[in-house]
Amino acid sequence: MTRLFGDLLSTLPPPPEQFLLYFRFESDELTDQSRALFPRILAALRNRPFPDLAVVGHTDTTGSGFASNIELGLKRANAIRALLLAAGVNANVIEVTSHGKADLLIKTADGVLEPRNRRVEITIR
Repeated sequence: MTRLFGDLLSTLPPPPEQFLLYFRFESDELTDQSRALFPRILAALRNRPFPDLAVVGHTDTTGSGFASNIELGLKRANAIRALLLAAGVNANVIEVTSHGKADLLIKTADGVLEPRNRRVEITIR
């Protein structure tokens, strides 16, 4: 396949890359492990001539309601956006949204503390 279509395949953009960044409870502060991933995210961005970033904030099922979780997810996503901007990423390539507790990575009942749901998903296309 590569022999036949090698030149054409080499013009395709690389596949999207995804990163999960986790946060401390009720906070927009990254965990130490997630903060350590940031250089890899910046390297992935440098490997794309015209990057497009989706930054989506999430929460666990604790909190006072749907709206407050959407707000916290957005606060987390905007914290990541601020870090990207400070690193020199063009604001026009960053799309920020929040799913709050609507798109759980680990399904739980309401009121359950689940650190893996307190995250921002970054997709670089």
